[in-house]
Amino acid sequence: MTPDHLPQEVVSARAPIWLIVVLLGAGALLFALDSDFGRYPQYIVAAGVAAVALVPGVGAPLSRRLDRLRLPSARVKGITAAVLFTASVCYLPFSALLAERRIFPTYHDEFMYLVQAQLLAHGRLWLPAHPLAEFFDSFFLFTQPVYAGAYFPGTALFYVPGVWFALPPWYTSAFIAAATVALIYLVTTELVDGVAGLLAALLTLSLEQFRVVAVMTMSHTAMLLLFLMTFLSYLRWRRHRSIAWGVTFGVFAGWAAITRPLDAACLILPLGLAMLWDLRGYSFRRAAFTLSAVVIGALPFLSLQLIFDRGVTGHWLQTPITTYGRANFPGLTLGFRPHPEATESTSPLPQVRDYYRQFLRGDLNNYGTQGFLRTWVGERWKQALHVSLPAHLLLLLLPLGLIGLSRPGAAALIAGAILLPFAYTFWPSYLNHYGVVLAPAYILLALMGGEVLRRRLPGTGAAIALAVAALAIGSLPEMRGTRDHFVSAPILLDINDKLAHLEHTPAVVLFRYQPGSDVHEEPVFNIDSASPDQAAVVRAHDRGPDNQRIFEYYARREPARFFYRYDRARAELSPLGWAKDLAASTPDTGGR
Repeated sequence: MTPDHLPQEVVSARAPIWLIVVLLGAGALLFALDSDFGRYPQYIVAAGVAAVALVPGVGAPLSRRLDRLRLPSARVKGITAAVLFTASVCYLPFSALLAERRIFPTYHDEFMYLVQAQLLAHGRLWLPAHPLAEFFDSFFLFTQPVYAGAYFPGTALFYVPGVWFALPPWYTSAFIAAATVALIYLVTTELVDGVAGLLAALLTLSLEQFRVVAVMTMSHTAMLLLFLMTFLSYLRWRRHRSIAWGVTFGVFAGWAAITRPLDAACLILPLGLAMLWDLRGYSFRRAAFTLSAVVIGALPFLSLQLIFDRGVTGHWLQTPITTYGRANFPGLTLGFRPHPEATESTSPLPQVRDYYRQFLRGDLNNYGTQGFLRTWVGERWKQALHVSLPAHLLLLLLPLGLIGLSRPGAAALIAGAILLPFAYTFWPSYLNHYGVVLAPAYILLALMGGEVLRRRLPGTGAAIALAVAALAIGSLPEMRGTRDHFVSAPILLDINDKLAHLEHTPAVVLFRYQPGSDVHEEPVFNIDSASPDQAAVVRAHDRGPDNQRIFEYYARREPARFFYRYDRARAELSPLGWAKDLAASTPDTGGR
């Protein structure tokens, strides 16, 4: 009897040899066009273990042992997922430490999400504007007319428990990433088998960009987790057709929609269409109940976004990030055309203006100049494949995996992976880690290609599995003797170390920005409290003569707060004095 969880076309049908040859030829062409022969030692090892597995008397026993893992029971799948989660939650931070990474927030996005998490942990989406709003202005933050983050709140929701339990942010990040690894195992086991599920988990851990963002406060792993939860909910709903799984599908789809809306639209819309297709033949009442369950699950999250929009921008359907972008990053909008005009940011912060000039304007000027097809295939899709597969040799199997797409779940998964690079073709700025959310689709496609070969040529099962495992293990930095690419942020590291050992607290530290400072290292974020005033060490801008206002403000509120100044150009921390004394002295000039 055919197992319920295996794709019928893989189990019961064997693809004709001619089709396999043609699709392998297409895969070979993909690899030839985008080969990475710099990894030839890794490929030699993979070929070697595959050759050993093909030796008569070796491959057959190995295949039999692997066959015992292909159809795990529900209990075994649960235990395996738990083991993978535990191993991943230990490995990911450990790997970062082996690479000599100091795990602390460095990107503007991370700080903004952590400010947002503090607000949400205190039951707020925004706070009234601070009386000294300009002292706390920063990247992707609103300080007028309210104090709030600019991004969608879905990512920050994950970090609320960490705020409640005073955990370092990387704890939550590692838990999200580890849960993703476990879910990739479950989904792939559902669609292929247990061996493919284990390989999928291993391949995920072997992805550099996944390991990098796994210990950062970023939206990409959060989106990946929510997408996998939505996908697994769809598979469960499809099997049981229960209203409860419809609600669950809506919950995770709604949460994804307020995490990374463009990603959610591309990845989850195909699942929604697959669900509608599955409802054909149902009575109108049953179909309406199911769709209503999905809407009910999603509604709390969509309502949260609408309330957030209204409270920050004054409009129900105008998102804060859209408003922020229009004010600070002209030209950074959906479309497809270069922006050769010498635009400038109108932000009051010089570091934001420099960030736009140095980091974004080049993307805007060059965007679209290569033509739509080259931008889509060469600059979006190709980068997504690089991020999603640890070794380009796996491209050989991708076309072959198309044979396994007749099951709606698999087809919907791959459809999203095609739609998202296309959608990002209309966005001027693209970073490599955006493609992390596509990893499950391309990993699954490659593993389904391997499964097609195994079904057609049964003696190759062990060889394929061992070769894929060798490619994954060989891509780990500990095996290659390399380090994951990351931003070292030496100024932020120095600031964190010095502020952790201040002689006087509570304190206010004023940060001086000068042209030439690294725009990617912005220290003025108060991530340890909902309001800057509640922080033990308040971070604020050094505004020269205008500093007298902040001295007088804290002299009235907390005269025992001590002031320091940090000079980013010299990496020097200087004591200024007590708030009450500074307020009574002559206006501070900031040395300018």
